[in-house]
Amino acid sequence: MRRQPDFIFLRSPTFSLKDINENTLSKSSIFDEALFVASKDLYDEIHYEFPRDIKKQSKVNSSLIKYWIRACTRCTPFGLFAGGLMVNLTENPTSLILKENNAHIKKARLDMICLEQITHKLLKIPEVREKVIHFPNDSLYEINQEYRYIEYEINNGEKKYKLSSIPKTEYLEKILDRANKGCNIVELTKYLAQIESVEEEDALEYIVQLSDAQILISDIEPNITGDDPLSRLIGSLKMTNLPKSILDRMLKVQSILESSNPNIEDYQNIRQEIDFFDIDTKNILQVDLTLAPETVNVNKDLITEIVEQLNRLLVLKIEGETMDLRNFKDKFFEKYGYQNVPLSLVMDSEFGIGYSYLADGHQDKSSMIDDLTLRNKKSIDDEYHTFNYIQKLAFTKFNEYLESSEKIIEITEQDLKNIEPFTKDLEIATSLYTMGNLHSKNGRIDKDNFLYDLILIGGPCAATLLGRFTCDDPELLNGIRRYLKEEEDEYPDAIFAEIVHLPQARVGNILRRPILRDYEISYLGHSGIERENNINIQDLSVSIENDQVVLRSYKHNKRVIPRLTTAHNFMVGNLPLYKFLCDLQTQGNSYAAFWDWGLLDNIAHLPRVMYKNVIIKRARWIIKEKQVREISKNTSITRDGTMLYLQKYGIPLKVGLVQGQNEFLLDLDSERGFEIFKEFLNKHSAIEVREYLFDEENCIVRDVNGKPYTNEIVIPITQNVVAKRDLGSFQARTTPAKKFYLGSEWLYFKIYASHQVIFEILTDVVLPFLEKNNQILFEKFFYIRYFDTSNHLRVRFYNSDVTKLKILQDEFIGLLEVFYAAGKISNINVDIYERENSRYDERLIDQAESLFFNDSVFAIKSIMIFSDYPDEISIYLRVIKSIDVLMSDFKLDIQEKYELLKILQKSFFEEFGGHKILQKQLNEKFRKYKDAIVDTLSDEANHEFQNDLYSEILNERSLSNIRPISEILEKISIMQGDLSLFKLLPSYIHMSINRIFESNQRKHELIIYHLLERHYRSVVSQKNNIG
Repeated sequence: MRRQPDFIFLRSPTFSLKDINENTLSKSSIFDEALFVASKDLYDEIHYEFPRDIKKQSKVNSSLIKYWIRACTRCTPFGLFAGGLMVNLTENPTSLILKENNAHIKKARLDMICLEQITHKLLKIPEVREKVIHFPNDSLYEINQEYRYIEYEINNGEKKYKLSSIPKTEYLEKILDRANKGCNIVELTKYLAQIESVEEEDALEYIVQLSDAQILISDIEPNITGDDPLSRLIGSLKMTNLPKSILDRMLKVQSILESSNPNIEDYQNIRQEIDFFDIDTKNILQVDLTLAPETVNVNKDLITEIVEQLNRLLVLKIEGETMDLRNFKDKFFEKYGYQNVPLSLVMDSEFGIGYSYLADGHQDKSSMIDDLTLRNKKSIDDEYHTFNYIQKLAFTKFNEYLESSEKIIEITEQDLKNIEPFTKDLEIATSLYTMGNLHSKNGRIDKDNFLYDLILIGGPCAATLLGRFTCDDPELLNGIRRYLKEEEDEYPDAIFAEIVHLPQARVGNILRRPILRDYEISYLGHSGIERENNINIQDLSVSIENDQVVLRSYKHNKRVIPRLTTAHNFMVGNLPLYKFLCDLQTQGNSYAAFWDWGLLDNIAHLPRVMYKNVIIKRARWIIKEKQVREISKNTSITRDGTMLYLQKYGIPLKVGLVQGQNEFLLDLDSERGFEIFKEFLNKHSAIEVREYLFDEENCIVRDVNGKPYTNEIVIPITQNVVAKRDLGSFQARTTPAKKFYLGSEWLYFKIYASHQVIFEILTDVVLPFLEKNNQILFEKFFYIRYFDTSNHLRVRFYNSDVTKLKILQDEFIGLLEVFYAAGKISNINVDIYERENSRYDERLIDQAESLFFNDSVFAIKSIMIFSDYPDEISIYLRVIKSIDVLMSDFKLDIQEKYELLKILQKSFFEEFGGHKILQKQLNEKFRKYKDAIVDTLSDEANHEFQNDLYSEILNERSLSNIRPISEILEKISIMQGDLSLFKLLPSYIHMSINRIFESNQRKHELIIYHLLERHYRSVVSQKNNIG
């Protein structure tokens, strides 16, 4: 049961929707000031006193108009263009009346990039550098008799990170130990001179080198959490011998910033003082706006109704665990099993396993993958459980819409009940938030008369989106802390710790927040919390417990749960360890995926989707330049032609132009709006627009003069926690993998060798050994390829009669001795086999191992056949056939095959960058091999390997798999949704591909899944007569 919130956070633009077409922007001093803060260059251009050429003037005017439209419509807080306000819920009717915009409260501070560059300038002054406190770099860790750490260089204003190292010495160890308590350079110099009996001049040179190399970091770096960074910097500088003239400049800037109502003259004065430092950035100021209320009330019952409707929609959810985290667990388990390992060691890509994967260890040449442009842009969510059901619902509802005369799609209670069996076991975080636009309905705003245009539901905490707004709002800060306390109370035996990291200086404007929790994890970011409660990376260990990644603090002997209570997009372009900590937030929780059009997303028009009063998706259209030109009967886009186009396709005159995550209002009935429309369409050839719902009547926010304003509201949503949960409740969902030690029923070999030697071992040793000893010395067998410190083969044998395994061990190692003696094998290990009960489900692990046995025999025979093939595509076609047959063995029809491959293709495509270049390259491969794939998967008997040896061994595998597959399907049927074939099959397919390809397996999977998805899409489209 979701608890009623006690406040909402209102976001609204500075100017009224009514002003958008007024010619008042040039007369508004408030807009002038907002422009000064947002774009000093554009501000200077419009105040330029001399004539410009027409083209330049037109460009300036266009930019100015776009800023004005933003200032009248967009609610996202940005300088002085929009602001926010906490509003408590009451029993009173909803009434949101703001003061005039000149009464809004401005708060200015130095931009974080400006502050960081000033700090770096100050640290070049010896009197400052030698007196400020230094600590060891908090990314530093010890490994293999050296210290490793992350340092950065600044190129074109952007930090470029790299991993560096320095040999461990006794005196360096002592210096770092001393610096852990906080010391200035003078103190460290004297300490080194004393313990090493060297001259202070030499000792100083060495300590300064450590500082230059970023092994030692000064304490005056801008802090991300805690007190105001500028005030803290000035406090530290007062303890140094900084020249008074410089300190006075800093104090003057501080004084201006603390004034209650700064203006352009104040901003210019600050710039004059900052110019002294000769910093390389135009971003000097960060200004936030708090809306000034006249009378603000939001009715409790209204918000409760919104929350209840959203709560019902939460049945539409998918697993939140990222693919990177899933890969990490697999690799961790393979290397460490259930060990508790220092986090810094695990994250080391050389000695550990790293995080966020593009490569599969050793890289070989491949004609199919070498021409691909791969980069790890982001990870995709693991959608094996439920994604297809949401898309199926969308497909069904769209077909119903086409057959009806309705203009919108309505989600019914029955629709939600149909989805429930597939998602009932997915947990949603107990603390969430929602953001959306709230509109009046029928001229009223109450629990029966409203429209809530949903933007998102997020987590894992109700406070995530609001953290950055708490710096200057004590009431909001207290409200946020209440929600954080409730979240933490649910797990009293764990430590919740804020992640403190500054990837780029400008991001600090978003990351900057007060101290929100009792503990923080600092990683290349300055924490304002007491050092006693600052958890260092070296204090953390990581383990896998029942399919959960568990962090623990050595110092506190507790589990640590990381949280990032601010709206930073950490998915793209960030350090692996930071992304790892952030990814852990999604663990164990699913998230709302209310709608996904899937294959329908390319259709030119999609209707509005609603559930009761909640708009899940607004109607949208794709407008193509070519079509507008054709209907205009002109080489250029004309006003009349555009009107005909809009009328033909039912597109309203006011639409929101989609620009990434934002929208830009286009009023196509105005000359100004049409010119912007034409500009964007000429530039992009096709644009996406959505219905724009705000008008002067349905805006619930007004000013004292009655002018209407658009809005976004953020609602914290928490669940009533019936009982505190101990950490064991995490572990109850899955069963620990059983360990099989030497002498048990499973015998496990690791054989380290090159790919060529492994091929020889599999074909010349393993296969004959299997054929000779099957059901004599062993009952089951399987292998996988792996790369940790080096390439190796993992071979496992099972026999319920453990006495026979000793004979097997002696015979098998005896067969390998000739390779070892010839130097072809570098090492052979007998290891502990730990079953992956969580991945393959403990109830089906025996059947999974039978599948592995049958597939391993098939794979060895396959690679023997493939060794005679002249090209790689011949191998690809047979692997594609193998996957198709395996899915058929599991009774999947063509539609189900397509749904599963759609999930796999999307997952791997996003893992490797998900960008247009890669999409184009993969599509080109499909076009090139399309006919061959059709022939390969044809039921006809005329293609080249229908009756060859490969077809024979494929059939052998299918026959051997009849029993385990039947048992799997039977248990899935009995469990009625508790088990998911769509979760199990991808792992079976993945392991099959691993056995075939020597390296780069995930890259090969990327291509194979794309080719199969495109093929199945084509077949399904033809079958359904669409596409």
